[in-house]
Amino acid sequence: MARKKNTCSLKELVSMEYETIAWKNEAFRELVGDAESRGSWIVWGKSFNGKSFFAMKLMQELAEIGYSVLYVSNEEGFGKALRDRVKGLVGLDIRFMRDARKEDLEKELHKQRSAKCIIVDSIQYLGINQAGYNRLRRLFPNKLWVWISHANEKEQPKGIGDYVRYDSDVKIVVSNFVANANSRFGGGKSLVVWDRKADMLQEKDNLEEEK
Repeated sequence: MARKKNTCSLKELVSMEYETIAWKNEAFRELVGDAESRGSWIVWGKSFNGKSFFAMKLMQELAEIGYSVLYVSNEEGFGKALRDRVKGLVGLDIRFMRDARKEDLEKELHKQRSAKCIIVDSIQYLGINQAGYNRLRRLFPNKLWVWISHANEKEQPKGIGDYVRYDSDVKIVVSNFVANANSRFGGGKSLVVWDRKADMLQEKDNLEEEK
C-alpha cells in the first residue's frame, strides 16, 4: 500500500479546505471559534460545577444543526437525572450508550451511518489508557470526539484526561456553571451554562470574600 503523503507546499496548504461547525448558537462560536468538525475536545471541571450540563447544551446544539450524536453515559447511566435533562430533545438524532468499553464503541462506530460526534461522559468511566485513546482516534479520524473529564485537586484533567488535554484542539474548563475555552480555532469568550446556578454560586463566592 502506498504511503500517505506527509509533506506539502505552502500553496497546497493554504488551498486546503476544511469542514467547520456551522454554529446556530453564536455563543458557541464566541467560545471556541470556527472549529473543525472533527478532532478531539476535552471538557473538565469539579463535580457539580456544570460540565455535564455543558455537554448537554453542546449535544443539543450539534444535533440541531444536523449532526448525529452518540452520548456515552457511563457515569450516570440511564437514570432519572439524564432523562429529565434530555426529554425536551425528542426528535433529534441522538443515541445513548451506558456501561460502554472501548470495544463497544468500536463496534458501534463501525456501523453504517454511525454518529458523527461522540460525547464520552466521563473518560475515566470508559476505562481506557493512552493506547486505547490513540486507537479510537486512529480508527475514526473523521469523528468529533468530546471527552468529559474529572478534575484533580489542582483543577486539571484527572489521569488519562491530562494526556487527552495535550492532544485536544479545544480545551474547555467549566467552573461555577461558566465555561471557558482555550481553542486552536479562536473564540475565548465565556459561555454561561446555567444562568441561575452561575448567579447563585457567584453570589456565594462574593459573600465568602466579604467575610
